[in-house]
Amino acid sequence: MKDTILTCCAVLIVLLGLQGGAMLTRAAGSSPIDVSTAASLALPDSALPAGYTVQPMESYPITRASKLPQLGKELMAQFLREGWLSGYHGWLDATDRSWNAFLTYDFYGFKSTRGASNVTGSLAGLVLGVQTTVAAKRLPAGAQIFIDGTGSYGPEQLPFVAVEVVYRVQNVVADVTGYFAGSTVAATDAATSATISASAVLAAWLDRRSHAAQGGSLGFPLLLPGLAVSA
Repeated sequence: MKDTILTCCAVLIVLLGLQGGAMLTRAAGSSPIDVSTAASLALPDSALPAGYTVQPMESYPITRASKLPQLGKELMAQFLREGWLSGYHGWLDATDRSWNAFLTYDFYGFKSTRGASNVTGSLAGLVLGVQTTVAAKRLPAGAQIFIDGTGSYGPEQLPFVAVEVVYRVQNVVADVTGYFAGSTVAATDAATSATISASAVLAAWLDRRSHAAQGGSLGFPLLLPGLAVSA
């Protein structure tokens, strides 16, 4: 009889643990990211993609005034309607200078996941270049990738390739762009691979922020004293 009670109790603990784990996972997955300040959206050094360093002189909070020329009045109005709270523009220089590469990211934080979702497509509609169907399983579902090889820079108007990735993680919309010197297939391939890889790292950081927002205990240890007495 004692063995039967112990076995039933063990099964009960396992079932409750599995159910509780599933509940915690679902809750964590739906937790909004803290976007109360622009600083909360700044990528920390510990989360930088491999091969990149922060360019502090080109990294700053995004404001309505700074983004209005790029977004336009209509999209800015939509941002505000959907609950835009904060934003951050980050600039990362590649440590390998063979392509004179750098990467920028714009993170836009909204009050809700729905608000962020509603503007993601509109923001992607502003992107120049050709949308590509490159397979990128590490990126969030629905991520859109664009390639533009028509740009130039410097006094000599040297060509460069820009690869831009737009996606959403919970209540944050991300716009990540990699810039690589050159107009060859090799430059395009390098830019595409590096930008997708870096975008995935940034998305993973946002995802961890989302999971970190959910905490607390489900209280299962409180069952143990009662079970011990029953045994």
